[in-house]
This record gives sequence, C-alpha cells and structure tokens, in this order.
Amino acid sequence: MDMQSGAPPDDFAMDGQNWGFPTYNWDEMSKDNFHWWTKRLTNMKEYFDAYRIDHVLGFFRIWQIPLSGVTGLMVMIDSVSLTFENTFCLIDLETTLFMLIKDNFLNDLGHGIWTLKEHVDTQRKAADLLKTSEDMSMVDRSRNERLMRGLWSLHSEVLFFEVAGSNGTKFHPRIRMNVDCKSFEELDHFEREKVYEIYLDYFFSRQESFWAEKAMVKLPAIRHATNMLICAEDLGMVPACVPEVMKNLSMVRLAIQRMPPDETKDFWHPADIPYMCVASPSCHDMSTVRGWWEEDRETTQKFWETVLGNHHSQAPFFGNSSVVREIINQHLYSPCMLSVFPIQDFLGMNDKLKKEVPQSEQINVPSNPTHYWRYRFHLNIEDLCKETDFNNDIRKMIADS
Repeated sequence: MDMQSGAPPDDFAMDGQNWGFPTYNWDEMSKDNFHWWTKRLTNMKEYFDAYRIDHVLGFFRIWQIPLSGVTGLMVMIDSVSLTFENTFCLIDLETTLFMLIKDNFLNDLGHGIWTLKEHVDTQRKAADLLKTSEDMSMVDRSRNERLMRGLWSLHSEVLFFEVAGSNGTKFHPRIRMNVDCKSFEELDHFEREKVYEIYLDYFFSRQESFWAEKAMVKLPAIRHATNMLICAEDLGMVPACVPEVMKNLSMVRLAIQRMPPDETKDFWHPADIPYMCVASPSCHDMSTVRGWWEEDRETTQKFWETVLGNHHSQAPFFGNSSVVREIINQHLYSPCMLSVFPIQDFLGMNDKLKKEVPQSEQINVPSNPTHYWRYRFHLNIEDLCKETDFNNDIRKMIADS
C-alpha cells in the first residue's frame, strides 16, 4: 500500500494523473488465476452483453506514484530499473514566487545550490502544508496554490529518481524530462542527446516484450471468463505492443475522434475507423462536443473544414445543434462495429433539452484531481422518456444509418 495508481501525461493532463487509489497486487491475484476478476465478470454477464475496460494499459504496465507524490510525473512502472545518478536544478520561477519559496522553504548550501527543507521535501508534504479551505480569503488561497504548485515544480526537477530501498543502485527516468524541464535544458548537447536516448529506450523500446508478457499473464483469464464483448480503452501513451495483444484476444478498441492513433493527424475521421472499434466523439475524461468546440478556435476551424467538409467558410463560434448532429451522424455511419455517445452529446442536438453552459457537462477533468465523477444529469429519466420528438429523432438517425 505504498503506491497509488495514475496515468502518464497527455494532452489533457500535462502533469499526468494521480487517481489516489492503491495499485493491484497482480502476483497475489494470479495465485488463484484471478478469481476475483472472473467472479465479478461471471456475475456481470447476467446483465450485460459487453463491457469496457477503462485504461487497459494498466494490464501492461501500471503508472505507480509513491504516496509522497501528487502529480503524475514522478512515477514508477513495471520495468527493469536503470542505474544512474539523479540530477536536480532550480527552475525558473516568477520572481515574487521564487522569493517566497526561497525565504520559507529552501536551504541555501552556497554556490547556487539549494535543497528543500524537510517539512516540504515531498509533494504530499507541500500539499498538506499549503492546502486551502473555504474560510481562507481569496488572496490567501491564491498564494497557497501558487506556492504549492511552485514547490511541486521543484520536486519534479529531476532527470532520474531513486527507487525506494535500492540504496542508490536503481533509478527511474522522469517522464517528459525533455519538456519544460530546466535540469534537462541545462545539460550540454552531448549529455542531452545521451540522456534522451536512454529516456526513449526506457519508455518506448526496451520494455515492450516485458509489458506484453505481463499483459498475457492477466488478460486471457479475464477475456475467457465470459463471452461478453470487450471494448478496451487504450488512449494516452500507448506501448507499441498493445494493439497486437488486443488483436490476439479479440478485444475491440475505443476510437475517440479527438485522439487519433496516428500522431501526424489532428482528428480521426469516423469514415476511417476500422471495424474492430467502438467510435465516440468524446468520453468521460474530456469535454463534450459543445464544450470542446469553444476551447480552441484554430482547432475548431480546422475540424470544421477538414472533417465536416466546410472548406473556406467560417466555423460557428458555438457548437450549435446542427454541428453536434452532423458529428453524431458521421459516427453513426462509421464502418466500425459500434458507436456510443455520451448522453450530453445527444442532448446537444436539442436546444430545449441541453444545458445552457456546455462546460458544466464534462464528467472528469484529468488535470484536476478534485474534479471527478460529480456530474449529475439535469433531467429526470422519466421526463426524458416523455420527450417523444427527441427520442423519435434519435431512433430515425440510427435506423437511417
């Protein structure tokens, strides 16, 4: 119980995700051939024909964050550890913030060398010390938030960090060390090149067969427990071994339009999604279609032209009902096996039923650990069932596709 689960950084959470619950003890579960899993699935098959595995990547390698950590940058994964010295460097902080941190939380060792004081030498200690409350003034809350995030940044200024209990013999590279990391930037060209080679090999090459073997110990028992269709969500930083393992186990993948597997493309057009997929315009960890439409005008304009086919015309500022309808229709006509939609996106086609503020429709915000599973549908299901025109409209769209 000395680790907590999370996910690596991506476009939706630049510092990664920390879910705050413990990691599975897979070795212990394997002793009875994962009976806990198979028993649950056997019960589920009495009610369902298909199910979704959220973050199937956790069966390959789990993002483990020490209990002392808060963000998803200082993590450990199932892997063979490296043996390198860790490197710290004081980062560029806004002057006033730096002075506050320097005066209250740093030890000056001289010659430009600083260390964090013991009472804030982990992210968790900093978070506990500087946590905010409703009875604090807005000024104090803002100050504490800035100090806390400034300290978290200092904690993350490391290229390699030591595995607990290894006595300085094993180290993990820090994820995204090449992005906004002063310690990496201050290396000379040769050092940066060599360190980056280690980083790429560690996260994207040397572990592939190891992770595939780990998955093939766990997933077959789950796959063969029932005949339910499995949709495996494989979004984010996906190891190269994942698609082949999923194919061999007849698992369909989740195809989110805004997260195409081809990094050279901005969007995944529903017409190009393969049969062994479940297509969707959004999911619980991102904004709905209407909310996304207002986030970035340049992105929306590109989508308006390249995906919706409105070349050389201005995209509407808001994701109106016509826009949402066209996106849903494209997914319904996709050649993939299934298309699923958040109910918020269906309501986005109806000006009478949709919520006024689209940002309030999002379920989880991955970059905000306190914004999760608190969304509540604003209509009673009994009332929605009485919306004959709306329900018949959806029935017709499905039938026509």
